[in-house]
Amino acid sequence: MSKKSSKAQQAKVATTYNINDTVLGKVRGFPPWPGMVVDPDNVHPTVALEHPSSKKATFYCIRFFPLGDHAWLVEKDISKLQRHEIESYISEPHKKSSELLNGYHIALDPAT
Repeated sequence: MSKKSSKAQQAKVATTYNINDTVLGKVRGFPPWPGMVVDPDNVHPTVALEHPSSKKATFYCIRFFPLGDHAWLVEKDISKLQRHEIESYISEPHKKSSELLNGYHIALDPAT
């Protein structure tokens, strides 16, 4: 098997996300931002109306920290955010947006 075909197969492996997973979401025009996968059945009706309809892609509803903005994102625009990644970001020199830094602090323990 060639390297190209094995890489292509790895790229096709879909990641699934569960409700309450802490993730890093990418929305055009913004840096990657921490948030949480939320239950689409329990979002505000205006958020639910924004759900894109597609038979080819699965969209996840992401609530971003700290303000609670929502976006519907596909798998390629989301990655699971691990605790060590959050801690690493927080410990870096603070040349970042305070809202973004606050979002990472919330991502450490979203239940609070």
